[in-house]
Amino acid sequence: MHELFQKDFTSNSELIQPVWRYLTFSKFMSMLELQALWFCKLETLIDKFEGSLPHKTKKQITRKHLEFEPLFPDPELKSQLYDMSDRNVQDGRQILVVNCWFMGDSESPKMWDEYVGSNEGVVIKSNIKRLGEAIHIQPQYSRIGKVKYIDFSEYDMGTYMGHQAEERALLKQKKYEWENEIRIITMNFVAPGCLNDDGTPQTEKQLSGPGMYNPNRAGIYVTANLNQLIEAIYTAPTASIWFHYLVEGVAKRYGLICPVLRSSLR
Repeated sequence: MHELFQKDFTSNSELIQPVWRYLTFSKFMSMLELQALWFCKLETLIDKFEGSLPHKTKKQITRKHLEFEPLFPDPELKSQLYDMSDRNVQDGRQILVVNCWFMGDSESPKMWDEYVGSNEGVVIKSNIKRLGEAIHIQPQYSRIGKVKYIDFSEYDMGTYMGHQAEERALLKQKKYEWENEIRIITMNFVAPGCLNDDGTPQTEKQLSGPGMYNPNRAGIYVTANLNQLIEAIYTAPTASIWFHYLVEGVAKRYGLICPVLRSSLR
């Protein structure tokens, strides 16, 4: 089984579970033009709890840090013990980038409304296995996992998991549970298979180290074999027929061999 998803998916039936990515037409065109998927930095997402520690876990970690307080006579060093978990969280929110998909057997009207919001958009259908095999990602520091929806005031993930940025990246507020989200997580590094946030290829200098990581970068593009990734494309439920034909033509021009279908919700 592919190491990208072996932590979260253990059976063949899970690997062929349909997943969907809802896109405006401009984002769809960006994907085709660059032959890549956009991975955004955790801290740029709307939900302020992205990558955060549940409150109970944070208290436990802080308590463990404060056990070392007698070893730090300097008041400034002592104060850093209190802030250590916050710095760890902030580092994770900057260094991790994600690409989000939504698991379900069929299209979701609410997802169309929330993530496209117009009659000129598409949804890409794929599955877990295709994600792992088609996206040119570095498996040694990447993961495909299911999001767990929690109450941040009550949930306790334990101190070991709490120190793991990728585990925190798979937690989300319970009010988003309807999304049933799958995330591809990787580092905000320009590595082989990646493009800079402006779509330019990585330079030799970046690949050798300097410039590989930039905390001010909003994210990265990760290239993919789109024909291997995409099982089907559906145009929005309210899309006009001319828009559907446009998407068909664009897909053909970029060499996609998947079917372009009209939404089953129209």
